[in-house]
Amino acid sequence: MGVVLSALTPKHAAVSINVSRTIKTTTHGCPCSAYNLLLSYTMVKFIYALVLFTLVTSEAPTEKERKGLLDFHNEKRGAVDPPATNMLEMVYSKELENLAVEWVKRCKFEHPNWKEYPEYRGIGQNLALSGGSRRNLVAQATGWWNEVAYYTYANNTCASGKVCGHYTQLVWASSGELGCAVKQCDDIKPTWPKPIYLMACQYKPPGNYVGEKPYTSGTSCSKCPNGTTCVNKLCSKGGSQTMSTPSTSPITRVGGMALFTTILAYAFA
Repeated sequence: MGVVLSALTPKHAAVSINVSRTIKTTTHGCPCSAYNLLLSYTMVKFIYALVLFTLVTSEAPTEKERKGLLDFHNEKRGAVDPPATNMLEMVYSKELENLAVEWVKRCKFEHPNWKEYPEYRGIGQNLALSGGSRRNLVAQATGWWNEVAYYTYANNTCASGKVCGHYTQLVWASSGELGCAVKQCDDIKPTWPKPIYLMACQYKPPGNYVGEKPYTSGTSCSKCPNGTTCVNKLCSKGGSQTMSTPSTSPITRVGGMALFTTILAYAFA
């Protein structure tokens, strides 16, 4: 009969360690199976602790989370009403992700001052805060999309007392690159239920220029830029892309905070 120990690995696969009950001794009288059991058990505890530490402190999204966020953004960008003539398909940027990682590490629910953090100049940013539920980045981003209920495309306005800036950044036609990060920040809102996650998504080029609509309405893809093809109502380059940054700085369309379920977000780009 043997003893089976199971531990989670960083890839969440079960690892079984079989330890024989047969006792053998070394020249020093060490019961080898007992020693191996202790060593194996210690390694299992270390692996398990390492996994927990990684899950709690991780800022960069997993590959599954990256894909989920990118697919969510592109799905919503292709579903705007009225349809968009010039909506770029987004691609995921590790460069923007790294900027998002550095920002959420601070565990502060605020946006970068470009004079103090020039590396964030010319880049849009959406922030979201969630509390009391498991980590779910797409659920947090859904709060941004839900602002569509307050936005009127015809006259490019947001309902009084509401926030629309996250939605308009999410569907800004020329914003073709996306990178996000998340950090557990339980002290950021002391009265909120735990765990609390701060998520940042960076957009390049940025959107939310005052007086401009997020996209041009009309037949889907009818005004796609040269070098793109129409895929799911989006103008796709079919791979990674380098976007030019506008020379003028975008400013916030709508300020303030919006609470939706357990998500709190601040309008910025």
